[in-house]
Amino acid sequence: MSARVKKLEKLLKTAQTAYYTGTPIMSDAEYDALFDELTTLDPKNKAITAVGYSHSTDSDDDARLTKARHKIPMGSQKKVNTKEDFVKWAKKTRAKTFVIQEKLDGISVELIYELGALKAAITRGDGDYGEDITHNVQHMKNVYKHLKAFTGSLRAEIIFENSVFQEHAAGEYVNARNAAAGIARKKTTNKFAKHLSLIYYDVIDDNNTFEKEYDKVQYIQKNLMLRAVFTKRVTLENALKWYVHYAVKKRVSIDHDIDGLVYKVNNIGRQDRLGVINGRPRGQIAWKFAAEMRETVLEGITWEVGLTGRITPVAHLKPVQVGGVTITKASMHTAKNVRNMGAGPGAKVLVSRRNDVIPYIEKVLIPGVVTIPDKCPICSDTLIEDGEYLMCANPDCDGKQQGDIKKWIRVTGMEFVGDSFVNKAIDKGILIDAADLYTLTSKTIQVLENHKEGSAKRILRSINRAREISLPKFFAALNIPGVGTSVFTALEKAGYDTVEKVLRARPCNVATLDGIGSKTAEAAQVGLVLKEALIRKLLDNGVVVKSKTVGKLTGMSFCFTGQISLKREVAMKYVESLGGEIKTSVSKGLTYLVQSNPKSLSSKSRKAQKYGTKVIGEKEFIKIVDFSYKKMRELV
Repeated sequence: MSARVKKLEKLLKTAQTAYYTGTPIMSDAEYDALFDELTTLDPKNKAITAVGYSHSTDSDDDARLTKARHKIPMGSQKKVNTKEDFVKWAKKTRAKTFVIQEKLDGISVELIYELGALKAAITRGDGDYGEDITHNVQHMKNVYKHLKAFTGSLRAEIIFENSVFQEHAAGEYVNARNAAAGIARKKTTNKFAKHLSLIYYDVIDDNNTFEKEYDKVQYIQKNLMLRAVFTKRVTLENALKWYVHYAVKKRVSIDHDIDGLVYKVNNIGRQDRLGVINGRPRGQIAWKFAAEMRETVLEGITWEVGLTGRITPVAHLKPVQVGGVTITKASMHTAKNVRNMGAGPGAKVLVSRRNDVIPYIEKVLIPGVVTIPDKCPICSDTLIEDGEYLMCANPDCDGKQQGDIKKWIRVTGMEFVGDSFVNKAIDKGILIDAADLYTLTSKTIQVLENHKEGSAKRILRSINRAREISLPKFFAALNIPGVGTSVFTALEKAGYDTVEKVLRARPCNVATLDGIGSKTAEAAQVGLVLKEALIRKLLDNGVVVKSKTVGKLTGMSFCFTGQISLKREVAMKYVESLGGEIKTSVSKGLTYLVQSNPKSLSSKSRKAQKYGTKVIGEKEFIKIVDFSYKKMRELV
């Protein structure tokens, strides 16, 4: 594999994850150009055939929600950005009629019903598996827990209508799409869930077949009585006219975000004959709207301190209207970027909203005067260069203080403890470090956030649930630069399974462990020395670091995928209580992959076969671990 292919694969995977979690990092045009280049260089690359993003990671965020398998894989459409490319596609299909639908800019979800009962609502994920967000979706508008005698699958987009977003959530989230992504994927039902809506665009009915795409939408509207996406039957000539109508006029008048139009061959039989390439149906295509760009002046740059002391330049712009939104600032990401672009005060710049969301400086037309700071904007200590980034060298910087506390909250999974609360608590001197979270009282929270007693108690419950933490998560939450969960997992496996053992670990020994190396080992030691006082304070304030249990499953590891009748959380707790290890992805050394159908040839199953991992069903799992609810109650 060439270096360019590896780089493209990494860029596309990062962009896919960022887009589907609500934080796009590049424009669609840029993404499509990279995608096309990789298709030419390596047509079978997994970054091309992947849809959405994979949840099969070891990150703390991805581990929060239960993974579930789609009834039928959720694909995506190939995209075009020009009239010429669209016409070329349309003529290749040899179709006489098409349907056009708004390309809704929200979060894709599949709703699975059995005999009228809603069984699951699953995010797109990687196309085969997504996250089960039924607990949130069932509270949204245009969703029914019971739907006649319908058995099948509905595809929809979760959206936050702009007027509703402005009324209820504009102060909490940056924009409607990010809000929809964040709310839908909350581990517990969020208060904003009831304000989100579903718009349906596809249906698979186990008891009906459809000959036309248009018939599906009619069925959704008339038989199931659900709100469906705007759909119109058109010829090729009318298809072009409708695109212009939407791009110039219609788009700005509707109350939800769209970023293009989807065109489908109306005849489903013809679609089937056209087939699928790289996971994308040849009978469907998305024609994206061109990104709107406007000239403005860069008036100044502020340098903000992030979670780990990294300094991020933020450009302040002369207000400019882009796509109906006033843009006043945009991230410049790195000091290197500022230098290379000449993005200093007085520069004339071209600004867009990437994916109609993220303000972005596309180009510097006339350079300004670039000045890179050498002192931290918060503590005035010396800044050092770390690759492309500037870093504050002061471990006691107030900016790092905020970052340390927020990292602890994120990694330990404390819900409802927001940034505004943390900032206020720091300003008032109530929070000095993460350990102080465990000394908060209901009364203090009520005063700080002007919360009612019930809301304060909910925050307090969330904090208390995070008192018992596994050893890898405890140390990863300390926000040691360059040292994450995987390092401390390796340490635990190597016998450093208590806090004291980790603190006494010598870098020369740590560096010999698989996947660590001398640089990371040194960073870990320096970080642990600096954090030791905080570690002692956390333990004194009631945080308990769980030791790894030794039992009949010690040395065995389990990965669960898809839907099983046994609650996933119950099964995982049971395994851990007997000394087994839980993995969230299939990798070399995994003992068992547990899935509903052990004969299924899912991507995880194929990977398991490659590594020699045994694939088992739920019945075999229960037999292997000798599972019983009575034992579960005794052990956990």
